[in-house]
Amino acid sequence: MSSDGGDKARRRRVVDILRANRVGFGIFFVMSLLFYIFFLPLPPSKPFPIPTTYVFGATLYSNITAPRFIESLASVRRLRSQDFAVVISDGSPDPAVRDLLRGAGAHVRETPCCGRKGFALRDALNMALNLTKGMENVVFAFQEMEKSDMAYHWRIVVNSMVHNESPIGIPMRVDSYFKSTYPTAQYHSEKFGNLFINSIAESTLRGMDIDWLFGPFAFERVRINK
Repeated sequence: MSSDGGDKARRRRVVDILRANRVGFGIFFVMSLLFYIFFLPLPPSKPFPIPTTYVFGATLYSNITAPRFIESLASVRRLRSQDFAVVISDGSPDPAVRDLLRGAGAHVRETPCCGRKGFALRDALNMALNLTKGMENVVFAFQEMEKSDMAYHWRIVVNSMVHNESPIGIPMRVDSYFKSTYPTAQYHSEKFGNLFINSIAESTLRGMDIDWLFGPFAFERVRINK
């Protein structure tokens, strides 16, 4: 018998064996795969350190019975229950406003100068910067304190920033809730504004839609001087 004939015969025998035992080989393959998935130890994953988050904002209320103040007080309590630090620059004429906000766990000081909201926001951010001197891995998150439900969403925003290695995080409203909880004119105005800005920045955003006019946003310390 030629060598070619012998090779062909051996190959046929191997094929016959595989065909005869294909069920057994299939079971062996599946069991090996399951063992690999469920029993072999996984290599240790690199941990993602969660940043310390300081939520800051500016407030101004006529008195402690104002509905917006009541929501702000609830916001501070909810933020503290989620282990977020809270920093507020307050321009209210009634010092009881600041006393109650402090009692809820916020770092509060009276806005040094009567003036505009922008000054108060910069003052609150400067307070947060001073409180975090020497600290690494810090995120600063701005919100209007009356948006008391944001306390339950900042963790998602910050975790998303960490896992996506993004220095900035901007939450987005669910459209159905946005439409049902805002005045109709404001809803359409802000929807149009977001559409306009996103269309201008389309080449930079690469298909992302950003809720620019919502308000809350978060950023790492490194972005402050840029």
